[in-house]
Amino acid sequence: MKKVPWHESAPELLEGIRALLAQRYPTLHLQLEKVVTVRGTFPVEHEDRELDRYRVLILFPENYPDGIPVVFEVGGQIPHHADWHVFPKSGIACLFVTEDRWAAWPRGSTFEQFLEGPVRNYFLSQTHFRVTGRWPEGWEPRSHDDKGVFEAYGDLLGTADIQMILRYMWVMSHDVVKGHWPCPCGSGAKIRTCHRDQVRDLQAKVPTELVKSRFHQYKGLEERARSAYFG
Repeated sequence: MKKVPWHESAPELLEGIRALLAQRYPTLHLQLEKVVTVRGTFPVEHEDRELDRYRVLILFPENYPDGIPVVFEVGGQIPHHADWHVFPKSGIACLFVTEDRWAAWPRGSTFEQFLEGPVRNYFLSQTHFRVTGRWPEGWEPRSHDDKGVFEAYGDLLGTADIQMILRYMWVMSHDVVKGHWPCPCGSGAKIRTCHRDQVRDLQAKVPTELVKSRFHQYKGLEERARSAYFG
């Protein structure tokens, strides 16, 4: 059976976005073709003052609102370079590491919250970096590649211990976590008597499929996690 596009199955979402743009972002325009896009200029405001403006293209994924909209800066103000937190080949803006979604734009959040949260923060940081040569204090972007992924899990777990992070990733990559497994904290106790609730909370924030996809993305990461877990 053919899947119904999100904007047809939930037209109220589409109309809500249209109304938001008309009221709050009149220089951004919703377009509906084969996919839903938003195009135009995005104002960067701080303390009720417009500091800058970027020409953007925002592409809505087929599984919106579960999926994260993809943002492109298309005015040539930001180099397509990893140091500027743009994926060089695709030109996609790296708003946040996907593992940080629970904090940056949790599931259930609105498109308005997406624009006023991660999108605004990204472009405000870009303006600050372009003017001063440094990222704003308190907004230090993640490192590139798997290092940035480890940083995200480390912040989530409150540790910089790579071996512990790998053990937790191994457990979180399983659809069913068995209580008799050793706890990834390294205590030697079983999960059911140690950090079972923490593991459940972590899996609510970072879906199992996302952890699995990291194993496929970075060669050898799954084997490292397996080795760290089983010793």
